[in-house]
Amino acid sequence: MRIKITMSIVVILCLIASSYAYEMYKKYSSASNVYGVWVEVNAPSYKADTLHLTSDGVVINYDFISTSFEFDGRTISFHSGSDPTVYNYEAPYLKRTTPNHPPQTLVRKL
Repeated sequence: MRIKITMSIVVILCLIASSYAYEMYKKYSSASNVYGVWVEVNAPSYKADTLHLTSDGVVINYDFISTSFEFDGRTISFHSGSDPTVYNYEAPYLKRTTPNHPPQTLVRKL
């Protein structure tokens, strides 16, 4: 009888822990974590690109590029026509990996 109670408690604790971990993952991988205006660093201010991520899509330099993007907690990806664009989220930076030339790093504008 005591073993059954102990096992039941262990199972309940595991369920609670996994539920908490899942909620934390959802919060971590939420696209709202990257919403905002991102500005290219290491570029003259008059020539720096801007990337605006919203629930409505992606805007680059005031041009609407895509109606959606995907964010998995590490990578932001979207398509402009058939061409994919991918950024790695390395807080506080976004680093473009595809296309990889020219290299581009952005930081969120406050």
